[in-house]
Amino acid sequence: MKWNEDQNLKSKIVSDYIKFFIKNNSFGIYKPIKLIYDTDLPGYQNSTKPKFKHVSDHLISEGYAEIKSDHNYEIDIDKSTYDTVFSELPLNIGPKRKFILHNKIKVGFEINHLAKSLLKLNEKGTLFFLSSESLILGAKGKKILDEFEKNNFFVNSVIRTHNLWAPITNIDIFIICFQKKKKDKLFIGTLNDRNLKQLYNNFSKNLSKDLTNGIWVKRDSFHSFHRLEIEEQIISKGDYSGYPKTNLEAISHEVLILKPGEKTPVSESDGNIIFVPKIGNSNVVVNLKDTTLKHHNLFKVVLDEKAVLKEYAMYFFNTEKGKAYRKSIERGSTIKFISKEDLKSLVIFLPSISMQKKLVKSSEKLDNLTEQIQGLKRNLAYNPNQINQISKEINSFSEVLNSVSEEDKIYDMINVGENKTVEFKKTFAFNAFTNNKRDDALVKASIKNIVAFINSDGGTLLIGVNDDGEVTGMEEEIEKHKSKDNFKLYFGDTVAERIGKLRNTHVNFKLFEIDTKNILVVNCLKSETTPCFYNKKEFYIRQNPKAQLLEGDELYDYTKKRF
Repeated sequence: MKWNEDQNLKSKIVSDYIKFFIKNNSFGIYKPIKLIYDTDLPGYQNSTKPKFKHVSDHLISEGYAEIKSDHNYEIDIDKSTYDTVFSELPLNIGPKRKFILHNKIKVGFEINHLAKSLLKLNEKGTLFFLSSESLILGAKGKKILDEFEKNNFFVNSVIRTHNLWAPITNIDIFIICFQKKKKDKLFIGTLNDRNLKQLYNNFSKNLSKDLTNGIWVKRDSFHSFHRLEIEEQIISKGDYSGYPKTNLEAISHEVLILKPGEKTPVSESDGNIIFVPKIGNSNVVVNLKDTTLKHHNLFKVVLDEKAVLKEYAMYFFNTEKGKAYRKSIERGSTIKFISKEDLKSLVIFLPSISMQKKLVKSSEKLDNLTEQIQGLKRNLAYNPNQINQISKEINSFSEVLNSVSEEDKIYDMINVGENKTVEFKKTFAFNAFTNNKRDDALVKASIKNIVAFINSDGGTLLIGVNDDGEVTGMEEEIEKHKSKDNFKLYFGDTVAERIGKLRNTHVNFKLFEIDTKNILVVNCLKSETTPCFYNKKEFYIRQNPKAQLLEGDELYDYTKKRF
């Protein structure tokens, strides 16, 4: 397909989209300035007739009327008003003139013509205008839009087209929809040859789908299409599905721009602080010695320790997606930079603190493994005669990578929550509400679940985790026994005393450090032949998610069938 045929198809798609909004004959095309055609481009001047069609050319060829207008926007030929207007104007043609809606603002010739065409709308009117993203996102564009709003002209929709004017410019062109009535949110979408009607329906019926077929966003949260794309990629790929989304401003105490020579903490222990590059794609750091950037090219962000760990924030913003997020809020045409206000709006997905710790820990493990593997590669390159030893180390790494650590399994159980095979207990024997005195009822509460697991399908008792899945730890209880070994001895003896010989064959336990706190993990095996009783009297089974006492006929029927 020739380039002009491809472009004509793209401009035809735009004209077809606009036609969905034309409900009667009250439609006009505002085209006061000569547009550029292929005959104006180098190599095409000898052509007698343009092969390239603008959007307005398609509409006019289908019989839609052109509004009578003059190149001079001060001359008003047609005083009619319309339900729908399509205004097709060149981009940034200059010279700078006084804005007809505010004489202290300088604008291009085309902006005054845009204002002129907006004035031709009736009270329920809609106008479409092709523009670059700068009109709706740039600082100067905001001033212009503010003046339009003061005159009751509101941008309600921004639809991206792909390479609409590729022979003339490579920048993205957007269909900007102005209306006389302001909608609460802004409609954002991407036009293609298959979704014209769906875009129209979603806009007209206030439906929100996706960035292609249209979503409604808060007006003050729209910074760029690229940024929305990055956010949608993260969500659609499930990387952070289910995690709350927030921004840096909401989880920080302050955001500061460092000044040349300013003294600031460099140690990781000096607060919950990250340092974010103002320019370039360098990593976010928690320690200034880990960056080569000059300090005045960094933001200092003091984070709320109750919401986010500095290590997690550093991890998130240094991932491929995090870096893309940072890049999406850059400003500037020559030297790209991040402004303080844009940094505050930077999105971050926040799992729970315990999950943040897990992600950071896993990332650190992967970094360590990567470094070691790189070392093996270098060793193999320089010392091929050590292939046997290197092969052993490679096999060792493979075993690590193909297995899930015990700590990770524990994290997974905690995240899933209590069920038929998992039970949480905050403590084993000491009651915090009675001055940490031994409470036999608490002891029974733990051991009867061990009995229930053995009599059912097996399971795991986690002591040091409360009912909400929060790791509370067993530090105070261990301290009562003076050492971890003494506590484990006490626990084992107590279980053996209550359930008998099955303690040695069906119960294994171990202390693990999770989130810097000790928890006791008690793994209970299913008994195939011998029923287990608490104090030789009480028989329990596991019924999701608790231990259920069986007596009488229920006990007889269950044990007869089970054992």
